[in-house]
Amino acid sequence: MHGYMPTFFGAEAAADRLAELPVWKRARVVKAVPDTAQLPVRARALAEGKLVYMAVPDLAEPQPFYLLDPRTLRVPFAEAASSMVAASVAWSGRSCSRIESHRFPS
Repeated sequence: MHGYMPTFFGAEAAADRLAELPVWKRARVVKAVPDTAQLPVRARALAEGKLVYMAVPDLAEPQPFYLLDPRTLRVPFAEAASSMVAASVAWSGRSCSRIESHRFPS
């Protein structure tokens, strides 16, 4: 499918392997797509206290990112990391310039 990352067997294991990388351990902010394949990554980031910027599905908003802050969420992290729930629990309307201020590594 064009423009969509389908979930796959082993997505949880892939998130576990990602979490072993030094760049993950140093990260305070994670930027992710809303596809189901990255749900374990988003949930793990929240559980580890990282901010998660998640693209609005289809980038359908003028400010196309949700900010999931684990300090302010009132639902379980795995639930908040779902693209269906994030819309109702996240701070919305973050611009790319706001995200860039976190200095994502290249």
